[in-house]
Amino acid sequence: MKRYLFAMLFLALWHPLAYGGEVDWAALNPEIANAIYVGSSEKCLECHEEYMNVFKRTAHARASHTMKQNDCESCHGPMSKHLDAPKRRPPLTVSFKKERGLTAVQKNSVCLQCHEKGKVAMWMGSQHEKVNVACADCHNIQKGMPRDIIKQTNTDLCIKCHTQYRAVIQKSSHHPLREGKLFCTDCHNPHGTMSEKLVSANSVNEKCYECHTEYRGPFLFEHPVVRENCMNCHDPHASNFNFLLRKKPPHLCQQCHVNVIQGHSTFLFDNNDLPGGADFNNTFGGKRMVQKGCINCHSQIHGSNHPAGAKFQR
Repeated sequence: MKRYLFAMLFLALWHPLAYGGEVDWAALNPEIANAIYVGSSEKCLECHEEYMNVFKRTAHARASHTMKQNDCESCHGPMSKHLDAPKRRPPLTVSFKKERGLTAVQKNSVCLQCHEKGKVAMWMGSQHEKVNVACADCHNIQKGMPRDIIKQTNTDLCIKCHTQYRAVIQKSSHHPLREGKLFCTDCHNPHGTMSEKLVSANSVNEKCYECHTEYRGPFLFEHPVVRENCMNCHDPHASNFNFLLRKKPPHLCQQCHVNVIQGHSTFLFDNNDLPGGADFNNTFGGKRMVQKGCINCHSQIHGSNHPAGAKFQR
């Protein structure tokens, strides 16, 4: 974890692009070098009335009073040269269309002149930034309400790249992603975090405890493997075993609890090897303990506050 945090700090300090502040518009379109801001979008209406009617219903339009320039020039750069030659093609502005050939870093520099705090604060050096994901790949600024700026429901959007999870979330035990009751962004911040895997909390356990509060503890008797990381036992996306378990008990438990000397054996022996000997097990059904789920008896496996709960049985 320390190495990960150090890497994030290094990227933030030495990244080749300094996000935030003024945009170098000439770097995005050399033909508008020395252009100046006209300070009003009224001229834009003369030719782009249709776009302006759409734009005025968007979240960006409602926040235009906070922008550094007028509505259009905040994203498309200074317009003086475009107004002098409005029919020039390609237009003397900054455009985000594919044919203009802007890189993801160049496109993002425009967005990040305003969006450089809050959930986006860790974008620089994040996993998505390093693989050249552009803001416009996921967001559409021509939509209305903020929740509509995402091009698709965010689970469908994430699966377009993270294709392996399209099949994973179809497993029998799963978080309700496919039902639309939970989304990828409920656990991950796609813009970057200080945690691994873009988890939007200080640790995996802290994220799990936001919903599963009953397991937060502290407990009188702690189960170390649980306290270390919920993912030691659970797959957070989906599983073919109940409760999102990575393996079916007792095989999951036997990854740690092998060759137990005191108490019952964890191997598939016959009745003679179980506690109490053959007479006891033949009489009281010791076979029931072999290859059965450990949590049938150790039900408080996440931790126990019972004075006699050292073995998580109560």
